[in-house]
Amino acid sequence: MAGADVPLRAAAPVVLRANDARVTAICKNVGAVNDLRLGDSMTDATHGIPLKPGEELALDATSAIYAYGAAGTTINCGEVDVSNSSGAGES
Repeated sequence: MAGADVPLRAAAPVVLRANDARVTAICKNVGAVNDLRLGDSMTDATHGIPLKPGEELALDATSAIYAYGAAGTTINCGEVDVSNSSGAGES
């Protein structure tokens, strides 16, 4: 699973693009002060799943994931997808 910190601004950016091979997405609010919201393209200050600082959420979704938060809020998201499987250990 790879992840990267994404600083949030007023608009809700896509933090993970749609991926049909995604099994799970894991996102964590790595900010120290502000809550943020995760969801679809309608995510804003009043829509989406709220995450307090330090909280994380696993989502079983293949669609794009958006995040909204006050300036200075940072989210880290990564994903597990079947296309990254090496096949090691399979018989």
